[in-house]
Amino acid sequence: MPIIRKVKKFIQQNSLIRSGDRVLVALSGGGDSVALLHILHALSRELEFSVLAAHFNHRIRGKEADRDEEFSRALCQRLGISFCSGSADIPRLAAESGMGIEECAREQRYGFLFKAAEEYGCNRLATAHHATDNVETVLFHTARGSGTNGIGGIAPMRRDGVIRPLLSCSRAEIESYLKDGDLEYVTDSTNSDKSVTRNFIRGDVLPLLRRINPSLESAFERLSSDAREDEEYFVSQAEKIPADAPLSLLATVPMPILRRYIRARFDSCKQTRAQLEHQHLREICKEIVAGNKRFRISLPGKAAAIADGKHLVFIEDKLEAEPYEVRLTGFGEYSVGNGNIFLSESEEELSRWLESHREGVTAVYGYDGSDKGFPELTARSRLPGDRYLRGGIHRAVRKELNSIGYPAYKRDSLPCLCDSDGIFWVPGLLPRDMGKNKDKPKSKQLIYIGYTEN
Repeated sequence: MPIIRKVKKFIQQNSLIRSGDRVLVALSGGGDSVALLHILHALSRELEFSVLAAHFNHRIRGKEADRDEEFSRALCQRLGISFCSGSADIPRLAAESGMGIEECAREQRYGFLFKAAEEYGCNRLATAHHATDNVETVLFHTARGSGTNGIGGIAPMRRDGVIRPLLSCSRAEIESYLKDGDLEYVTDSTNSDKSVTRNFIRGDVLPLLRRINPSLESAFERLSSDAREDEEYFVSQAEKIPADAPLSLLATVPMPILRRYIRARFDSCKQTRAQLEHQHLREICKEIVAGNKRFRISLPGKAAAIADGKHLVFIEDKLEAEPYEVRLTGFGEYSVGNGNIFLSESEEELSRWLESHREGVTAVYGYDGSDKGFPELTARSRLPGDRYLRGGIHRAVRKELNSIGYPAYKRDSLPCLCDSDGIFWVPGLLPRDMGKNKDKPKSKQLIYIGYTEN
């Protein structure tokens, strides 16, 4: 059949499947995925690859969802294709996590599919996205003001092994294939709900656009293909910029590349599902290009972009750091604030500990060994008005940190090491003066101290 030859050509042109591959088809039971399963099954012997199928039940549509699962299982049994299924209570999980239904469903579905692919030794995961889906995706992203990445639409293959063999075929071609082959499939009743944006685009927007150009799929494929190529180039240039590039260098980077560098840095540092919005991206770029070396911009997902005078960093945007106090009761390692402290009896041992970390600072603490036991030491968070004695002057810790340019966003988690006389060391600053009574103790003992940030 023509559509099978068309899919074969597309697979070969884009190197989607190679001889010996094991392909897991994401089978919903709907027309598109049923067509994909039949076409790949028909091509599997000629192109020398194996086909398996997996179905995920979202538990959203009750008996209808169960029907889809049973249909998919029976179809694979008739075709002699290995089948597996999984399920999750998406409404409950979405409510518990605060995610939207669609976002939660997608996360759970792909999580199951990737796990199934690994268990069955599949190196390709095939989804039934087609050329008309690409049109809808590009329109949806464009309407929301997406950049080149969104206009790029649906790619034939992702880096994680997801492939879209039907991407050269329109929905009309797939429906004709199903009709001509008298192939059964199930229908999702929610597809007719035009309160869902994609259904509205499909039912109302596309028919109007076809009055301008009946060959929408071909036109949008040219647009999205060019956009993907442009995006790949800009991203490749952004990847050449070091993660710790100074602000002075970033200020010289062309805007299209700078935007992608910032987005990549945010994605690599964030502890949230939130996406960096365009307005925030523009605001950060504006500050950098203007040559501003110190700024703070709040971002989605309780994050913040910070310029600390030298670099751009992304942090968790907390209104107030949690205070802490840790007793240092003996030699060893302690987790404090956003770092680790190591107390050692020997300088050599401390050096070995530091070698196992990225970088760190050190100090030496002396105490009278004639006293019983280990000295009473603590590491606590910084407090307002903290001072310590150095050079015969009681100095404000805040001002001392300012003088060395220590980033403000890190200060609340920085430990102050204290003994019975108060603060004796803050990492990054010189240690406290050791008063007359501690200059020459009867039996001086030394504690070698190291601190590293996480």
